[in-house]
Amino acid sequence: MKNILIVLLSLYFLTSCTKNYQTSQTPPPDFELTEEGKTLLGKNWSEVAVKVIEDTPSGEHKNDITNQINTTDLDDLMVFQKDGTYRFDEGERKMVEQNSQVYEKGYWQLKNNQLVLLVDGAETLYQIQRLSTDSLVLKLPVKGEDYHYLITYVAL
Repeated sequence: MKNILIVLLSLYFLTSCTKNYQTSQTPPPDFELTEEGKTLLGKNWSEVAVKVIEDTPSGEHKNDITNQINTTDLDDLMVFQKDGTYRFDEGERKMVEQNSQVYEKGYWQLKNNQLVLLVDGAETLYQIQRLSTDSLVLKLPVKGEDYHYLITYVAL
């Protein structure tokens, strides 16, 4: 039953029909472009896999929910700029044609093996599991829960 709840919550979280445009007017504190951060630049990062990882007493239980995500969301792009800004772009297909092409803008930074995204003072912290010139794997913990998301991106 708990696994079904996790999958349903994941679907709701990852496949909302409309995307609210978010932008940040709050600059990042002391942005520093590191050598590792340069790996993210000049590429469009496309989400290719999403898993829900449940931490259980007997170990981790993995649910691949990629095929449950709307295809119009799977072509979305994450783009990082050398000035410390980032954007989420709708990609080629939009679920709602009237939506803005860019649905989120903010600031980014790599620190302590984390990707920090900052929009209007609110931080989202992703733990970097793997970063190379062509792939990025991020762990997104869910506060107060015993599961997390594992999101894989490839560079286009």
